[in-house]
Amino acid sequence: RWCSFFRQDTQWGVPKAYAVFELLTPFPRSSARATVLSRLYEAMLRSGLLEDLLYDAQCAGLSFEVSASPRGMLLFFGGFDDRLADFAQACVEAILAFDPTSKKGRFEPQRDILDRELESISSQQPFEQAGYWTSLALSSPNFSIEELRSALRKVTALDVGAFATQLWQREPLYGFALCYGNLRADEADKLVATVENALPFQPLQEGLWPASAQTKIPLHPRGPGCVLIHDALDPAEENSAVTVTFQVGAARDPDGRQLWAAMQVLSALVRDGFFSELRTKQQLGYIVTSLADRKEGVNRLLFIVQGTVLNPVAVMSRIDAFLEEALQSSEFALTEVAASLAELRLARPQQLAEAVDTTWREIASREFLFDRIVKESNALRSVRRKDVLDVFDRFVAEGGQDRRRLVSLVFGSAHRGQRDAGAKALAALDAEIIPDPR
Repeated sequence: RWCSFFRQDTQWGVPKAYAVFELLTPFPRSSARATVLSRLYEAMLRSGLLEDLLYDAQCAGLSFEVSASPRGMLLFFGGFDDRLADFAQACVEAILAFDPTSKKGRFEPQRDILDRELESISSQQPFEQAGYWTSLALSSPNFSIEELRSALRKVTALDVGAFATQLWQREPLYGFALCYGNLRADEADKLVATVENALPFQPLQEGLWPASAQTKIPLHPRGPGCVLIHDALDPAEENSAVTVTFQVGAARDPDGRQLWAAMQVLSALVRDGFFSELRTKQQLGYIVTSLADRKEGVNRLLFIVQGTVLNPVAVMSRIDAFLEEALQSSEFALTEVAASLAELRLARPQQLAEAVDTTWREIASREFLFDRIVKESNALRSVRRKDVLDVFDRFVAEGGQDRRRLVSLVFGSAHRGQRDAGAKALAALDAEIIPDPR
């Protein structure tokens, strides 16, 4: 029923400890309705406990958070180690005793807050909306803003109460726990046992554990690749935006870490040139950036431009023109860039809470690479010119055998009249135009 991890603080020497518990269940993300109910329950629970428990706890140097994670429910406890076990028991008992239908839950105010939060996407900048459409197309499980708002309009406080009953009394769960800080192993065991005894449940089979995932973009060695086309959600928004995403392998691939390292060096090598060419010289927009990241274990290289000068299809063409020339120079300062990135990767956590967060990310991802910074720093130092060119040629360049590319275009009012013509031009280039992911 539980998989527990313990790490004793040997660096900061403060009389504090942290405990993170994640209860795996697919239930809170099983549908748009369940997602909305989990968000409401989280907000109502926090509001209700604030009056009875959390304010006094904060005054005593203790903290507690409860939230719906992509994999279930997350409980976080922190503070002075000598009080943590008793505090955790009190919090779990308060959770199980909480009645969402009571006045303390404040259902209507919390529903209004959530509705405004969901509605606020229309006021986000176009490049953020482009990212939203990309996430909606690739992330699973995921639900559109329209689906969530529709579900929100139909739920009641009684539905939130039924959700809580189902979650804590009927759903099978599986627990992951991390205890980190000024604790001995036996004290960590006691803390986990305290939560386990206060929160009984039937075990969830490993094959049913929920996991967030990124959909593989279809291979498109040539052409624009997969394309999402949308209008800006605010009709008055003039700016348009383009986000070009390349998937560059996955962390769990045999060569995943080396691909990640070469991608990081590639990103660093082209970042300044991308900004200089499209922002400073061509002045295509006031937001011009590129970055490399890792989303649910998938390595990604992104290029983002927002502005009013050209329509999104024309901006995409300018991005492609830059990429054609990006590594044409026979000389680039690869060794210095790789060494600098490797040194930055070795940066250690500055506080105990930061160390807890870093360790927990390894547990939550189920990768358990607790010496990640050392291994990734070594991988960065080992990157050579051939590695960077290989990643570029395989995953980014026109004709690349592993080229998985998704373009998200958002048309602002300045270019909305050019959207249909742009879609036809893309189709003529053999783009795979993806239907609205809603």
